Formats: sequence, structure tokens, C-alpha cells
Amino acid sequence: MQLNTFIKHTAVCCTLIMLVTGCGVHQNGGQPHPLKEHTDHFQTLHESKNRQDIGTIQQHYSDEVPPHLEAVENPTYPVGSKAIILYDAIPGMAYAVATIKGAYETTAYEVQYEAASHSEPLHYKWIIHEDINSDGETSIENEAFVQLNTSIPPLNGERVKIVDQRETTVYMIDFISNSKEDVQNFKWVTEEDLKPIKQKSR
Repeated sequence: MQLNTFIKHTAVCCTLIMLVTGCGVHQNGGQPHPLKEHTDHFQTLHESKNRQDIGTIQQHYSDEVPPHLEAVENPTYPVGSKAIILYDAIPGMAYAVATIKGAYETTAYEVQYEAASHSEPLHYKWIIHEDINSDGETSIENEAFVQLNTSIPPLNGERVKIVDQRETTVYMIDFISNSKEDVQNFKWVTEEDLKPIKQKSR
């Protein structure tokens, strides 16, 4: 008798758990949570098929930079130095330790563009001025539409809208992600996306 009661109680609990879990899945009108879409999008932008892969784990981007991009002589983070990444462009990137591969002075843009797989416009940062077909223009206003000539495959050739910009130093970096992925020649993070590593006091 007690066993039958226990089984009935267990069945009721399992049913309640399934109902609660199902409700969670279908929140937001049955659509994926916006944060998940944002994360999935960046995974698509930087997944292995869009990189120059060498080996099965290491992800290697090209170290080529636009020919007119000027290197900074005395950057805040010199080539070979290390810094903490504050920017989470791809999962596992935030708070990883970056090794600086290059530092360049330019204007960095946040852009908005349309993607067939998304009903709402998507945002991406950073695109640099040298990645824009600007017909020689030295400055581009926010809200302007431009065409990209960039090394990021999903965005190359796309027409995008400038939504924000900053004159800054951008860095090419290597880092080991929080999931232990070796990423080389990642472009770009801005100076504001990095912070110094605190030196231990002796």
C-alpha cells in the first residue's frame, strides 16, 4: 500500500516538473530568448568554418591587416604584452588573458545589418574604417549606410548601417578562451575592451 502511494506521488512530481520545464521552453511566445539568439549569432560569425583552421582545436584567424592601417608607435598595450579582455564577442572570451599581436590607430564602428535567419536587425562590433568602402571619405556619420570589405565572411560585401563609432586604438590579439580554445590573430578589440593585469606585490 505504501509502495503504491509512493509511486503515485513520484508520478505526480514528474508530471509537474515536465509541465514547468515545458513552460520555460515556450516562454517568449515560443521564440528563443534574445540573449541566446545573440550568443548563437556570434558563434555563427566565428565558428570554425569561417576561420582558417589549423588542427582540430586551435582556431587561427588571418594575421593580415588592411594595407593603409597605421600601427601605433607607443600603444597602451605594446605588442607582446598581456591584458584582460572585457569584451565578449564570442563565448568564453570575456576575462580571458590576451596577448597583444598588433596595435593600430583607426575609427572603430558598431554596425547594424539584416540577416536572413533573424527577423530583427543584428549588431556587430568592431568594424574598422579600413574595412569600409568609403570612396576616400575620412569620416562617416552615424546612421549612414556603407558597404563592407572585411575579413569577417558573413559580413564581407554586406551593406550595413553605422550605429556608433569611436576613434581609438584597436588590437589584434591571441587568447585562450575560458573553454580552453586557442584563438590566434583575433580582430578587433578596442583599447576600452582591455584592462591591465595587476602585478602581484612582492
